[in-house]
Amino acid sequence: MSNTITIGATRFTVEFRASGTSHKSKAYVWGHEGFVKEKQPAYRDDGTPEGKAASDKAWKIYRKANAAAKRMVLDVAMQRAPTDFGKWVYSAKAGCGCGCSPGFTSATRGYDVFITGAK
Repeated sequence: MSNTITIGATRFTVEFRASGTSHKSKAYVWGHEGFVKEKQPAYRDDGTPEGKAASDKAWKIYRKANAAAKRMVLDVAMQRAPTDFGKWVYSAKAGCGCGCSPGFTSATRGYDVFITGAK
C-alpha cells in the first residue's frame, strides 16, 4: 500500500509493506534533510581531548535534530497508516546491528514502512 504526503515543498512517498515475519514493525525515513534545524558538523578532530569533545558534542546535537526531523515526517505519514502502530521508538540500529540503517521500531508486528522524500 503506497500513499503520498506533502510537507512544505517536499513530497514523500509512504509505502507500507507486510513484512511476512513476526518481527517488530520498522520505519525508515529518507529525504528529510531540509527539515533538520542544525547544520551537519564537519568531519574533523584536531587530535586533542578538547577538540574531540567539541566534535562529539556537535555531532550529538546534530543527530538529535536529525532524529527529530525524521520523527516529524513519520508522525505525518502515520496519519495514513492502515493500522494503529502505537508508539514508534527511534533506534540508530533499527535495520542492522552496525548502525548503517537508523529508523524507528514499533511493538506492532508485521510491517515495514518506507518514507522517501523528493522535491
